[in-house]
Amino acid sequence: RRVVYVGDLEPEAGVADFLPCVVAWGERNPHRTVEILWAGDGCLRGVLEAQPVPENVLQCFPGRMSRDQLAATFLDCDILAVPVLSDPWDNVILEALTARLPVLGSDRSRAVVDLVTHGLTGWIFNPFEAGAMTRAVDAALNTSPHDLEQMRAHVAECPVPALPGLNERVRRAIRLEGAGPPLDVGSLGLIP
Repeated sequence: RRVVYVGDLEPEAGVADFLPCVVAWGERNPHRTVEILWAGDGCLRGVLEAQPVPENVLQCFPGRMSRDQLAATFLDCDILAVPVLSDPWDNVILEALTARLPVLGSDRSRAVVDLVTHGLTGWIFNPFEAGAMTRAVDAALNTSPHDLEQMRAHVAECPVPALPGLNERVRRAIRLEGAGPPLDVGSLGLIP
């Protein structure tokens, strides 16, 4: 399997929690190989590079990639990993789905919650629930090639929505805040 992570290699990205789950999978599956492409940079890059991993867990650190490089990378990978601890919206998920790439993602990502269907177009987990990320990594990496191809087909069949417009983003932000009385969208001067 080839797994790609795209984004900052920072604590809130969940990468320091994700790698041990993959390492544990590698130790339980010594005759299978997984490669992680860390397409990004940040304060945890050196930490990730320095972690001892079994021989069947390969890590590649290409750094930040252009959109064209990412598009080509998505075609060569099997799964997009989004282990974030908090993230309001990430366009890379939409781009990965457009490239028929199933998503292994945290429910703390708005884009994962909005765009991924668990078991059909990816695997969703709660990063704060004990063992949930490990179970999701196991499920994703143990998916048979046939079932992974079926997931890619489902991703291709699902309509990929356009990025939320300003009006929807404002409504969603206010709804998430939950502050004040029910929102009268008309009072904001936005197009309903």
